[in-house]
Amino acid sequence: MEWLRSRQTIHMPLIPIVIVYLVGLTVGEHLAIPRALSYICIIALIFLSVVSNLRNKPTLMTAAILILFLFLGIELIHLHLRPHFPPNHIFHYAGKGRVNIEGLLYRRPIPSPEGTKLHLKVENIYLSDGLIKARGKVLISVKEYTGDLRYGDRIRFIAKLFHPRNFNNPGGFNYRRFLACKGIWVTGYLGKDTGIVTIARRKGNGLLHLIEAWRDRIRTIVDHNVPTETRGIMKALILGEREEIPEGVKEEFIVAGVAHIIAISGLHMGIIALVIFSLAKWGLRLSETITLTQNIHKLSAAATILPLVLYTFIAGARIPTIRAAIMIIIYLISILLDRQRNLYNTLAVAALVILLVSPPSLFDVSFQLSFVAVLAILYLVPRFFELLPKPHPLLLKKPSPYQIFFSHLKIFIFVSLGAMIGTWPFVAYHFNRISAVGLLSNLIIVPLAGFIVILGLITSLAALIWLPVGSLLVTLASPFSWLVLRMVHIFASIPHASHYLVRPTLFEIGLFFLLILYLTNIRRMKRLLPISILLFIVIAADISYWYAQTHLINKLRITFIDVGQGDSILIEFPRGKRMLIDGGGFYNDSFDVGRNVVAPVLWGKKIATLHYLVLTHPHPDHLNGLQFIASAFRVYEFWENGQECFSRPYLNLMEIVRRRQIHRATVHDASPPVWINGVKVDVVNPPQHGIMHGNNSWSQTNDCSIVLKITYKNRRFLLTGDIEKEAEAQLVQSGEDLRSDVVKAPHHGSQTSSTRKFLEAVKPSYALFSVGFRNIFNLPNPKVLNRYENFGCRILRTDSNGSVSFETDGENLRVITFLSQPLEN
Repeated sequence: MEWLRSRQTIHMPLIPIVIVYLVGLTVGEHLAIPRALSYICIIALIFLSVVSNLRNKPTLMTAAILILFLFLGIELIHLHLRPHFPPNHIFHYAGKGRVNIEGLLYRRPIPSPEGTKLHLKVENIYLSDGLIKARGKVLISVKEYTGDLRYGDRIRFIAKLFHPRNFNNPGGFNYRRFLACKGIWVTGYLGKDTGIVTIARRKGNGLLHLIEAWRDRIRTIVDHNVPTETRGIMKALILGEREEIPEGVKEEFIVAGVAHIIAISGLHMGIIALVIFSLAKWGLRLSETITLTQNIHKLSAAATILPLVLYTFIAGARIPTIRAAIMIIIYLISILLDRQRNLYNTLAVAALVILLVSPPSLFDVSFQLSFVAVLAILYLVPRFFELLPKPHPLLLKKPSPYQIFFSHLKIFIFVSLGAMIGTWPFVAYHFNRISAVGLLSNLIIVPLAGFIVILGLITSLAALIWLPVGSLLVTLASPFSWLVLRMVHIFASIPHASHYLVRPTLFEIGLFFLLILYLTNIRRMKRLLPISILLFIVIAADISYWYAQTHLINKLRITFIDVGQGDSILIEFPRGKRMLIDGGGFYNDSFDVGRNVVAPVLWGKKIATLHYLVLTHPHPDHLNGLQFIASAFRVYEFWENGQECFSRPYLNLMEIVRRRQIHRATVHDASPPVWINGVKVDVVNPPQHGIMHGNNSWSQTNDCSIVLKITYKNRRFLLTGDIEKEAEAQLVQSGEDLRSDVVKAPHHGSQTSSTRKFLEAVKPSYALFSVGFRNIFNLPNPKVLNRYENFGCRILRTDSNGSVSFETDGENLRVITFLSQPLEN
């Protein structure tokens, strides 16, 4: 542990290479460079580096190597994110109707809220005119799965295949890239597993079958000896399987700041490596001959590698687990090579090896968090020790057990604190959430989880030898699992234990780390005053910029968020007030659109407060996403149309509104207009005395949608909810001036809406259709599209344009689409 107390001052030649390679990977993700040009540059740079080395020109050789790794990063990321697909690749068959495919399961089926996931390596495609030997990976979602498929099963089925698609919004999760990093370019869907035919069993890699059989024995031990309440956490810690942990419990782990415990990665692998290393060292010291003639430290490191690799497979061999194993193995190799003190260079080697083998790992959150955590520990922990008073040399004596305990406790606290500080910006960037109790909870819960992991390792070995021993061990571990759950629940129950944050920009993340460098070197800076002033100016400029963007801009911006088949509209009024109309949602509520789609858009815009939250009508594709928004954001006022609804999502939303003391208002066409920083908001529907109560039909609920007319100087917007022809006729007959520059097409462009008389009254220049890609309702209806086009409207669609924003100063109107090139439908 001495390395934690002292600074690393050893030469680090690999650092520049790794940095340049990272730049290449980043540039390659955003910039397409012709492959032939990349190959020419790489070959030329290799030649130049060899020649410069032979002619003893180190500066030229260094420059050539650095530029070589830049182009290498660009080309390698292109191979993964911009691949060339051969003619028989399954990619070419997506979007072309139902396909009869046969392939091999290369992972066990994975349960999820959206259905069971099947990972398939395609082998054959059956066409009407014969069979094609195919290749590529497919991710199939099976909604109702009752089968017993396993790794290595060869299966055949017929399904519609699709290219993965994103919710195309600024700041949204890039699902397409996420799958591409795993080599998956095609997805499919099956309602039931009855159409899946098993052709053969136990194909694939024989070693993996043995390991999967080993994992089955461990699952059997856990299932038979651990109560249901703690079974999920036990499997997560031993096997890396989190599917049996309830979503509410996972949320508590996040709030308590210990979610990393239930994902086998660096922490678990480090504990296992430490235990194996210590046992090997203890066993070797039992031999006096080995102790006197060999380097026990090196022998222990060598003895740790193979068991660590084996445990990696026991834990599921997922990508984060493999990365953690690679990091630890490289450190163990550095011990064998007497390079263990050069930890920065060892970390650089680990990063370079991982990113050469798997370049897309750079964009994986777990990779970023793991390496930043280790880097922060290496840099910050020695500086924390510098802050402690040093005992006088004359007072030094052999430490007591009490002093040894507190010495190790200090190291544990400093390591935890260093890792937390280092990862804070990335946690905020990716998850928009920080746990206020994370440091304390980790001090208590990590040792408990570590003990379970150690028992899990022994259980894994016992599962091979004698099941009763494994049963005894998991029975002993079960109370500790229960204790972990109780401690997590206690920490998660603390008021304000977790806080949602707006997303920091990459510039602000860099500024955070500059501030850390400044604070940790403030005592030794030679030019402290000018550096302090410059840093203060930069921080003040960033704060001022965002304040100006929020409070000093006299423009109205209305953004139609891409939520799939549903509605969600963000209105940013001049000088900082915001309104969110609807939150999208899936009909079965299996995917939280509010949490995963709408909230990231708001956080990316630095929005933590909504002054108005509007539910146009209580249908799932408008309502469900608002549950998370109302619970995670500060909301001042909630508008609804007054319709009664007894669905679970609606009742849950009303409970959140009540609990958070959000002012609740029922609005209708008799409600007075609301002026918001110069913008007039008129409610033109539903009628005050025409709201249906009781068991409303679907169309009656649609016709009672809140319709808002937004007026800013000479520009108007009509936001229509899901009204149909009856409500449209009533609006036309009411005499209300409906003329608008932009209209949100009623009811997603349904044939029961957008009547000719309504369009004649509105006279829109732009029509926005909020629809899902290839939705089952076939919306917008082609006849409705033609009707708008005949009126001279410019058509914009969230399924092809992504999110669409209209920005105006009251005179000029600017249209901003997330996708510069519309997607094909």
